[in-house]
Parts: sequence; structure tokens; C-alpha cells
Amino acid sequence: MNTLNQSEQINRDNLEVFSKVQERDGVSLKAQLEREISCLVKQLERLKYLDGYLDNSTIKTYEDMISSRKDMLGELR
Repeated sequence: MNTLNQSEQINRDNLEVFSKVQERDGVSLKAQLEREISCLVKQLERLKYLDGYLDNSTIKTYEDMISSRKDMLGELR
């Protein structure tokens, strides 16, 4: 195999490895976002239930965090 063919094969191999890593990382990121959304929703519900004096700014902050993660997740799908 000449040097050019070897180089082309190395490039193909590297691209294949990169594609697999990228796919795995995408799956990991999706799972992480789903976990975070679930935790934030549960925390917000717990705060609403336990604290009758929960201020609107805290509620809005949680809603924004949940929404932003849902948006990111939607872009990954």
C-alpha cells in the first residue's frame, strides 16, 4: 500500500472513530438533559408543595431552567 492509500485509510478510520464518539456523546448529553429536567421539575413541585411562600422569581427561574434544557434536548433530537 502506498503512502497516499495509507493516509486515506487512516483518515477513514479516524472519521469512523470520531463519528462513534460524537454519537455516544450525543446520547450521553440527551440522557443528562433528561435527568436534569426531571430533577428540576420534581424540585419545583416539592418547593411549591412545601413552601407556601415561594416567590414568583424562584418559580420563574425554575421554569426558565426547565425550558432551556427542553429546548436543548429538542435540538439534539
